[in-house]
Amino acid sequence: MDERAKNKAFNRALSPFHAGTVPELEGDDDLRGHCVEVLKSEREAILASITEPEDDSYDSKTRYEEAVKQQMIRIVLRERRKWKRQANRECARQNRAKIKFHHELEVLRAAVNARETPWRTLKMTAEWGGAGVIITANSKRPRGESDFFVQMADPRPVVWLLVTLRDADDELSHWMRDHAVYEKIARVAAEIWERHSGSPPNERELLNEVIDRMSGFWEQT
Repeated sequence: MDERAKNKAFNRALSPFHAGTVPELEGDDDLRGHCVEVLKSEREAILASITEPEDDSYDSKTRYEEAVKQQMIRIVLRERRKWKRQANRECARQNRAKIKFHHELEVLRAAVNARETPWRTLKMTAEWGGAGVIITANSKRPRGESDFFVQMADPRPVVWLLVTLRDADDELSHWMRDHAVYEKIARVAAEIWERHSGSPPNERELLNEVIDRMSGFWEQT
């Protein structure tokens, strides 16, 4: 069987994987795309593992193509196991980060309601710049086109909140970035600030409302 015929048989066997009609893919489009790329990359190994047809008859070619497909299914089952293990690890990571986020919000709430003012230990020029968010008192602060920009007369309470959450845990920080939590906090703070456009909001009221709103976000994720 020449290489051209082998490649034709491979492509025909691959077709239902492309289409996602193979039951082993379980209707998962992401898994389908991953497996198709793996099968393509292992083309030579797959073809080398199959005994060539004894002759050029239709039945021999059909058996060969079916053997190629079965080898592909074995590879898909292998990849599916790896895919599910990775998905389970990712789910566990997400759950840990969400629990940590909720815990840190409650710690922050306790600090605010205990009449502590740790944000006042920051310099008056303190600002936040990261994760596509800029919070500053400086209206001329350079920023990118896609940055969410918030100007406040005194941004220290919100900067303190963001910095404390960011520094609490690396896994939490990555989760917050992945879910645009930094931007969500900035948007909530900006909305509260605009609502008090006549006079700046009370620092504790501002922080408590941000924490309340973000606690609601945590429950929805």
